[in-house]
Amino acid sequence: MNRSRKCSHGGEEGWATRAFDRLKIKQGVTKACEKRPISSQAVEEAVTSVENMLLGLGEKEIPSTVIGERVMQILHDLDEVAYVRFASVYRSSRTSTSSWMSSRRFSTSGAVTEP
Repeated sequence: MNRSRKCSHGGEEGWATRAFDRLKIKQGVTKACEKRPISSQAVEEAVTSVENMLLGLGEKEIPSTVIGERVMQILHDLDEVAYVRFASVYRSSRTSTSSWMSSRRFSTSGAVTEP
């Protein structure tokens, strides 16, 4: 499974495709959960949940925004501080899509909904 991400090089925009990196997701979730009362097992379960959801889509390429949204949904349910930490870093690194992400809302169940 690969992830795709919109990027720009020298003023030109395009799409970059990279292999899905489970370790990168785990590192991001672990960092967001740092110094929180969250077990390493809960972190592992969160990462596995992201991976299983992506595999369940049955797609060869998945936009990185889908991956980021899923991680935020899981962290939203797991720990509010971890969610805010991840979301703030994720959103700041996605400046080209920040207005799109800001227009989306999370319901109390963690599902992404349109405004």
